Amino acid sequence: MPKATALEFYRKKQTVLSLSQERPQSLETIRAAIKQECLFTESKLRDIEEAFYGRNRTMVDFVKHYHPHLAHIIRKLDISEMFKKAQLDDIIYDFIRAGHSEHAQRINIDRDSLDELYKCYIKIKENVPDAFVTISSGIRNMLKCLKIYCQSFTSLEPKQYMNAATYYERLRTDLYSAIKTNVDDIDHLSDRFENEGLDMKMFGMQVTDLARRCECKNMPFILMFPQCCVNIRNAIKAIKQWLQADELYLDEIKQSVHELNAVVSHVTNQVREWQAASIQLHYRMKNTQKEVLTSEMEAEDINSREIEYQKEFDTIQREYTIVEKEINNLAENSTTEEKKYAKQLKKKFQKTKRDFEKTEVKLTWAKDKSSQRRHKQLVLGQLKIDMKKNRSIYIQKLYDLDRIMDATTKLKEIIKLKSSDDTLKKIFFGIPVRFRRSDTIHIKNESRDLLQNAINIASGYVGNGWKTLYTSLPFYPHRGQLDLEKDISDIRNSSPRLTIKEEAKIALQKWRRINSRANFKDFKISLKNIGRNDILRKIQAAIEMKRASVVNKHTKDRVKDGQSEMVEKFRPHRFHLPDIGQNQMMAQFAQMEEWNL
Repeated sequence: MPKATALEFYRKKQTVLSLSQERPQSLETIRAAIKQECLFTESKLRDIEEAFYGRNRTMVDFVKHYHPHLAHIIRKLDISEMFKKAQLDDIIYDFIRAGHSEHAQRINIDRDSLDELYKCYIKIKENVPDAFVTISSGIRNMLKCLKIYCQSFTSLEPKQYMNAATYYERLRTDLYSAIKTNVDDIDHLSDRFENEGLDMKMFGMQVTDLARRCECKNMPFILMFPQCCVNIRNAIKAIKQWLQADELYLDEIKQSVHELNAVVSHVTNQVREWQAASIQLHYRMKNTQKEVLTSEMEAEDINSREIEYQKEFDTIQREYTIVEKEINNLAENSTTEEKKYAKQLKKKFQKTKRDFEKTEVKLTWAKDKSSQRRHKQLVLGQLKIDMKKNRSIYIQKLYDLDRIMDATTKLKEIIKLKSSDDTLKKIFFGIPVRFRRSDTIHIKNESRDLLQNAINIASGYVGNGWKTLYTSLPFYPHRGQLDLEKDISDIRNSSPRLTIKEEAKIALQKWRRINSRANFKDFKISLKNIGRNDILRKIQAAIEMKRASVVNKHTKDRVKDGQSEMVEKFRPHRFHLPDIGQNQMMAQFAQMEEWNL
């Protein structure tokens, strides 16, 4: 027999049953097969209902036909309800099978009512759940295909900028649960009828409303078949809703990518703006700091001058006041000597007045200098606050850009997985379907990389304090004080040529190696406990510098490589930061940390 060709495979019409034995041709083929199976199931259900109810009859006609007879029997037997198989078996055995006609006549039960009860009981017993086995099996096969192939390729966990994917996954979960529940309830109804007995709480709203209208809540067993039919219809309705959502899913993801690319462009511009603002603030802060340092160096000299000028000002002011009073006291009709003395006083007055004005100018200059110095200190403090706030917003914008670009990449991967027939082939053969390694920014570095970088930085700055740091670090399993002292002694005696930095690095590496739970968070807490916040600031500055450089590199690479054809015309602007460079700006942030912002 010749080997089957690919053309023959794709020409063959696939069904839901065949999909369990061979890989699907495409996602459209799966949907078409499930739709065809839904049509067949609905047709099969109509045939079952017609065979059960009769031609052109409904479940209302069925209930109304048997209700008077069952109500008559319930009333005559003085029972509350007919809800259990054993109860009906006893009634049928006592009054029909055993032929206890005298008992029936004594209780005065109508023979026709007993016959109708028997017919109804046998009819329900033969059809529930046996009549629905084939239909239930078909629905379970459709449900299996939907669950396996109509995937969202995301998780239920809410993720920012991925609302369409998360919503579809939540819808898939809810629909799967609803379909499974409706199908399983058919067997559950039969089991409850045979064992514990039926309860009206087990029936749906539609059947409960029927029972209310027909006043048959006390005979729930006649509602079993109508409830099974309703369950099948609800399951088919949910399957169609799932198919419709899966057909729209790809378009919704493409629309989300389209919108996110516009957001990337907008946030990228914001990042550039906040970076430029940070550079300007840093330039102003640097110049202001120089001016403050210069004014502080001159402050002592200016303060001494101010005191000297104040004393000179007070002296000249007193002399000026005395001379002014003497001139005012001289009479106009004075002697020659008095006139000569008055002339000398006027010259002295003018000289004193000039000295007074000069000293006043000097004193004003000294006070202005002190005031300017205090004002510059206030300006520098405000600039530090503004810089810290600006830095926080800038880092947040980088985080936002990372999340947006990461979400965009994942959505594009979903588009590829939903569009590719290879995905279906992998699912059929049990090959894991994974996302490609994302080339977006990863602000959240792996804990081990962070810890190694932190150890390298701390080793260079901790100095002789490495012994204190080592003893303050947590160990799992626990190490006693004697063990820690022995570790320190072994490190110090291992080689006389080791520098303090090398000893610190060996100790911290040993902690990382023998501690099964070593992590970056515990390392930071230990540094804080021993009061080495300066090392923490240097570690944080290095982390942020690395993040920013990754942002700059990956964003430019992504834009350089281009987007998919679907979003080509919506390509975001290049994330090209000013020539000052990202590393230089993050170095400025590190310097700010040294200023204890």
